[in-house]
Amino acid sequence: MKIDDMIKEKLKNTEFNKAYEAEGEKLASAVALYHKREATGLTQSDLAERADNNTSDHRED
Repeated sequence: MKIDDMIKEKLKNTEFNKAYEAEGEKLASAVALYHKREATGLTQSDLAERADNNTSDHRED
């Protein structure tokens, strides 16, 4: 059985389908972040450092 056929069969299961779609969305987000990071010239370390800030410090209540 080809992988595409197996996935097509598994997608008939509602729970599997939801999980499959959710993982696809996570992957799309990760790929978009990777491309944006590369386009801006940031390293993974640069991005990690920038992401490690507490946004609550910047909120206006």
